[in-house]
Amino acid sequence: MRWITESNRLYHLFIGFVAALFGTLIGAIEVGVAMECKDCHHDKINAGLPPWKWHFRSFDWLDFSATVLGGAVGQAVQLLIIMLIR
Repeated sequence: MRWITESNRLYHLFIGFVAALFGTLIGAIEVGVAMECKDCHHDKINAGLPPWKWHFRSFDWLDFSATVLGGAVGQAVQLLIIMLIR
């Protein structure tokens, strides 16, 4: 579980949780892809290049996985809240 405390993965986990709590798991996946595309955009390798010429070596699958994991937990909490309301 050390991988979750590296980099800003706790932030990815939180953002995925919020995206799925107020949306869906699909929304959390979309947010994860968008966050990683933003990271690719700000990478030194891709500086000044248009998106179709980017090198996706900076796409961090662990950051994306943390976002999706947070999204799965957020979706579960959302469904629990809906079940408790009914």
